[in-house]
Amino acid sequence: MPKSGALSYPKDMTGCPFEGKGLKRKLGNTQTDNGGPSESKTKRGRSKSTPPEGYVCNKCNNPGHWIQHCPEADQNQKSLQNRKHRQLTKDYICNSCQEVGTHILADCPNYECKECGEKGHLPKYCPLNRKTTKQPVQPCWFCLSNPKTVKHLIVSVGSDLYLSLAKGGLIDTQNPSASIVPGGGHALLVAIVHYPTFREAPLDDQINMKAEMEKYKSSLKRFYQEYGAGMVSFEVSFFRRKQYHYHVQIVPVPFEHDSEKIREAFMEEAHSDELKFHPVQGSLDIVPVNYFKVDFPDGTGLIHEVGPKELFDVQYGRKVLCKLLGSPERVNWRECILPDELEKKDAENFKQAFLKYDPMANVKGI
Repeated sequence: MPKSGALSYPKDMTGCPFEGKGLKRKLGNTQTDNGGPSESKTKRGRSKSTPPEGYVCNKCNNPGHWIQHCPEADQNQKSLQNRKHRQLTKDYICNSCQEVGTHILADCPNYECKECGEKGHLPKYCPLNRKTTKQPVQPCWFCLSNPKTVKHLIVSVGSDLYLSLAKGGLIDTQNPSASIVPGGGHALLVAIVHYPTFREAPLDDQINMKAEMEKYKSSLKRFYQEYGAGMVSFEVSFFRRKQYHYHVQIVPVPFEHDSEKIREAFMEEAHSDELKFHPVQGSLDIVPVNYFKVDFPDGTGLIHEVGPKELFDVQYGRKVLCKLLGSPERVNWRECILPDELEKKDAENFKQAFLKYDPMANVKGI
């Protein structure tokens, strides 16, 4: 491994799918006969701004504008939303306070929107709801081609996956009694090519990723054991959500918490959250479309099928392990982010300690 510790990245990595794209071709500065810019045309050659004579908008029955530019459209939509969440009947029971016929859920003094924490509206009408507000998709944090990706946390790069420490890791590396593995040990195995889920990758890539995943997991398991910890891994899969980037989280758990104790922690949390877990052994050839899966140090695991309308917490695995390890204050990763200097130190400590186990050290010569 070079003294600089520099990592070499694959040549065939994909570009970030959410980067802004330019126009397919330059429009130029088309002018009319009088020297002014011409009106833009549709594919059929008609003006976008002014419909032909005789055209009547089907929304308001007035001429002079296209239906998609109808001034009443936004007003009608807002009015419809207000009517939908303001209806109240005498036998209506508020789901929050159980009072009958006095107010609807959105107007309950005890109610807060799950999306923004404000009062007065339901989540489906919340301005922050991605289903009702078209927000620009942010660049993917996990794509290596994205210049904003935090590359100083990457500790190993394979052909199909890379290994990185988690930003805002679950383990407090500033607390010697909590961090038994160098650098904390909370790591991510991330697909180099942007696939939202494992099953959305081509079959050949699935085979290659699975093989490389097993190599990394086997190495990490032996690495953690050296420091008195077992390996717990978990993943969340949401099919066809392009903003997601396939990855698996890996966390070292001290030997004092054996597989049975970890399993009980997940089952207890599942009972309070009304989740249905099913036992699994090793990898699965057939998995649900959307799921949460956790694997324990003894090779067993649990899987929960996420329903199509279920609001599943993507930090669920972290939440359970934080409670188990006695650090519930570290559930929110954003509140655990360290300065770059400390992150780099953790990554270097992990990299040096993991080097003799790294399955890519000899292959890549890093």
